[in-house]
Amino acid sequence: SNGMFYWIAGLLILWLQGNYKRSVIWGICMLLTINVYFLHFDNGANQQGFTYFAQHPHESFLGFFTHLGGSLDFFNTIGIVKRAILPTLFGLILVSIIGYWLIAFVLFSKQKPFSWLPFSHQSKLGQLQDRLAINQSNYVILGGIMFLLINALVIAVLRPRFGFDVMIVGNYKVYPAMFLTMTYLVIITSWQRVQSNKVFLYGFITASILFNCLSYAKFLPEVHERRKDLLVRVYNQQYNKIGLGPQIHSPFYDYVNTAMDKVVSKGIYHYPEGFYSDMTTQLHEGLTNKPSIAAKITKTDAGVLVQSETLTNTRGLNDGNYILLKSPSHTYLWYEKHPNYFRITRGCSVLLPNKTFEPATYEVGIVHVEGAKKEIFNTHQTITIVE
Repeated sequence: SNGMFYWIAGLLILWLQGNYKRSVIWGICMLLTINVYFLHFDNGANQQGFTYFAQHPHESFLGFFTHLGGSLDFFNTIGIVKRAILPTLFGLILVSIIGYWLIAFVLFSKQKPFSWLPFSHQSKLGQLQDRLAINQSNYVILGGIMFLLINALVIAVLRPRFGFDVMIVGNYKVYPAMFLTMTYLVIITSWQRVQSNKVFLYGFITASILFNCLSYAKFLPEVHERRKDLLVRVYNQQYNKIGLGPQIHSPFYDYVNTAMDKVVSKGIYHYPEGFYSDMTTQLHEGLTNKPSIAAKITKTDAGVLVQSETLTNTRGLNDGNYILLKSPSHTYLWYEKHPNYFRITRGCSVLLPNKTFEPATYEVGIVHVEGAKKEIFNTHQTITIVE
């Protein structure tokens, strides 16, 4: 995905407005910008994407609709095959509506995009320009749709090699949300605008309110949990030089640390405050005198699993059970996002992934946060991380 596709959408809009001189200037600037962007650009990753596309074209075809229908990705905790069914069908519906609207413009609909107008002696381009000029919002909608369709096509072709779930990964959710918005605007500014029966309009408004309520109910708890996870990762990055994605001592690890050191030293970025900010000394002083807690520690292929059934999980801003790893030279925190936000449950199960922590022998503790109450417990167990 890339914001540069707005250059293409802008060129199209200027041309359809009849601003041909501006179109030429825009086109020249677009070519220069794209040329500078791809100067010394390593195209190896994109080539791998095209190779995968040639071998699995069906994934790109379905992925195009799955991506654009991602606003209905309400079952993001199940397997990708079942999870993708609703977004794919929804994307197909939205693309069908937009496709019919675009075809209606090309075929010069007189009153609304859902009726046809016979061809006249006027040039096709002239008719199209006149049709668009009836409502200035058409340019905004058409430009947005062009950007989103091109963007979706590129994602569908180049990204499935990372797994089909990338089509509806959280990083891309802004695009299907925009596409849904554009489809809504198409309906209320064209077809619905000339309808005397307001039942349809009330239906759209009701569906919009329902959709937003369901979205907030579904995703706000996930955002809440994601915030706690990210704060813990930032803590590890700040104090241990690891946490923002890379594996320990990988090339990406070196790159992230160089970048973070640079922006922090220049005052561009400041590490945020977290629940741990006022208890850093406690976290770093060890677990010797902390109260005991029962825990089960199991080694798995993916890492070390720490489980405890003692402490509750409540719903406060920072509430949760965080695993604490303490060695003479390092102190790590780790958090596992809680799947049952609306229920107060007991216990925690946290996977400490491989290649995340410096090799050492660590004491294992649990930090329990419940409102203003913060306690550190000692499991009286250790784990040894090896390279």
